[in-house]
Amino acid sequence: MQPRHPFYFFAAKCVFRVRALEEGKPVRMFEERIVLVKCRKFDDAFKKAEKVGRKYAKADNTKNRKTTFLACVGVYIIQDPIEDGVEIFSMLRVSDMPDKKYLKQHYQTGSEFDSFLFRSEPGLCNF
Repeated sequence: MQPRHPFYFFAAKCVFRVRALEEGKPVRMFEERIVLVKCRKFDDAFKKAEKVGRKYAKADNTKNRKTTFLACVGVYIIQDPIEDGVEIFSMLRVSDMPDKKYLKQHYQTGSEFDSFLFRSEPGLCNF
């Protein structure tokens, strides 16, 4: 009998398309969520994250809001114990873009809707 792999926590980044009515006007936006899943292998973590994503999208649908799960775009294994300060996700993007332009293009563009559970850095991209 082969030994079983231990369980690990994985951070999985999922992307959703949201169509909503905001003040009576149609709005189309994308949501990115990072969720923790506990699995033995990367492949299992992707499958579980996709299942979690589909469940979230289904639960997030109302009369004025339609959320569609698009994809699990990345899974990151958390190798350290879950505690204060542990890294739960990391992504590297190759770019020759200057720092301020990079931040302005990818973050704080003015089109974000932060949830009440997330606080972004005020004025990050007021260049």
